Amino acid sequence: MLIRNAAWSFGAQVVRLLTALLLIGLLDPAARGVQSLLVLVPTVLAALGTLSVTSAAPVLLRRSGSAVVPPRIDERRLLPNLLGLGLCVLGLLLLVIVPLTPLLARYLSAEYPVSTADVLVGLLLLPPLLLGEYLRALLVARRDLRQVALAHTIQAVAQLLLAVLLVLGLHQGARGAVWATVYAAWLGFGWTIWTVRDLGALRPHLDWSVLRPLLGLGLRGHAGNVVQTFNYRLDAFLLQGFLGQAAVGLYQTGVLLAELVWYLPNAVGAALLPHVAATEDRQSTPRIVRHTLMLMLVGALLLLALAWPGFTLLRPAYQATLPPMTILLCGVVALGIHKVLASDLSGRGLPHYPSLTSAAALVVTIVGDLLLIPRFGMVGAAVASALAYMVQTVALLLVYRRIAQVGWRELLVLGRDDWRWYSRLLTRLGGAWG
Repeated sequence: MLIRNAAWSFGAQVVRLLTALLLIGLLDPAARGVQSLLVLVPTVLAALGTLSVTSAAPVLLRRSGSAVVPPRIDERRLLPNLLGLGLCVLGLLLLVIVPLTPLLARYLSAEYPVSTADVLVGLLLLPPLLLGEYLRALLVARRDLRQVALAHTIQAVAQLLLAVLLVLGLHQGARGAVWATVYAAWLGFGWTIWTVRDLGALRPHLDWSVLRPLLGLGLRGHAGNVVQTFNYRLDAFLLQGFLGQAAVGLYQTGVLLAELVWYLPNAVGAALLPHVAATEDRQSTPRIVRHTLMLMLVGALLLLALAWPGFTLLRPAYQATLPPMTILLCGVVALGIHKVLASDLSGRGLPHYPSLTSAAALVVTIVGDLLLIPRFGMVGAAVASALAYMVQTVALLLVYRRIAQVGWRELLVLGRDDWRWYSRLLTRLGGAWG
C-alpha cells in the first residue's frame, strides 16, 4: 500500500508540471513573475492556516493513546470539526489580508502594474486551498491517497485546459493564468467535498474534545511548517523588492525545475506519514531514505542534462534561470532526505523535531538573502536557499540517528542487497521490453 499510495501522489504532481511548462512557453519572464506572485500570496496564507492538521489527523485517527500521542478520535466526529476549524481560520486570514491588498498591489507592481483587483482575484484561491487541505486531512488519515491525488489531478488537468483557453486562446496573459488557477482550485475543492461526503456530517462544528488533541498535536509541528513555508518562498518576495517581476519569473522557473526532484520525496512522504502512524513500522524508513536519495541524484543529473540545452535552444528568454537552478539542486537533493525523515517523525507523534531544524534553516535563509540578493541577485538567493536546506537536513539527520539508533551508512549508502534489487529490476524491465 505504501508504494501504491506514493505512486498516486507522484502521478498528480507530474500533471501539474505540464501546466507550468505551458506557462513558461507562453509568458515572458515578467508576466510569469506576476502570475507567480499573485498565486504565491494565497498559497503562503493557506500553508500558514493549515495548523498542520493534515499531519495530526492520521496520528489521532490511527494511534492509541500514549504519553506522546493523545487517544484516537472517531473519524465521523473529525470531519465536521475539521470543516468548522477551517472556516474559522479562513475568516481570520481574510480579515487580516483583505485590508492590506492595496499595499500588496503596490509592492507587487514593477514591469507590469498590479491592481488591488488583481490581488483580490488571487485571494479567491485561498478558500479552496485552505478548506481543501482541512477536508483532505481526513482522507490522508484514512490512507486514501488515491482520492487525494485524484482531487489534485482534477485540479491540475482543469488548470492546464483553462490555461490553454485563457492564455493561449484568449491571450489574457498573466491574469488569465491566475484565473485558470482559481477556477481549477475550486473544481478540485468540489471533488474533495464529493469524496468526503459520506465520511461525516458536512456541517461545521467545533467540539473542544476533538479540537484539543487535534490542535495540541498539530501545532507542535506547525511552527516548523510555517518556518519552512518562509524558507521556500521568502526569496521570491525579496527578489521582487530588489529586482522586480522579471527576476521573480526567472527565479521561480528555476525553483520549479529544481523542485521537480522533490516529486519523489513528496510522494513518499505523503504515503509514509499515515503508514508509520497506522503500523508503527520502524524498519522501512532507512531503506526508503537511501533509495530516495539515489533516485533524486539521478533525477537531478537528468534535469541538468535536459534543461541547459532545452532552454538554450527552445526558450532563450529563460536562459538566465539555469545558474540558480543548478545551485538550488544541491540543496533540493539534501532537503528531499529531510522530507522523508520529517514524515517518519510526524507519524511517530514527534513533529517538533522537524520544526526546530526548519527554524535553524530560516535564520540561514534570512541572513543569506539579505546579504547575497542585493549583490548577486538570483544566484545569491539560490546560494542562500541551498545552504539553508543543507543545514536543515544535516540537523534532522543527527536527530533521527539518535532516535532511531541507525548509522550513517544505513541511512545514506546503498548496500549489496539494494544493488541486487536494482539489478533484478533492470533485468525484468529488459525482459519486458525484449
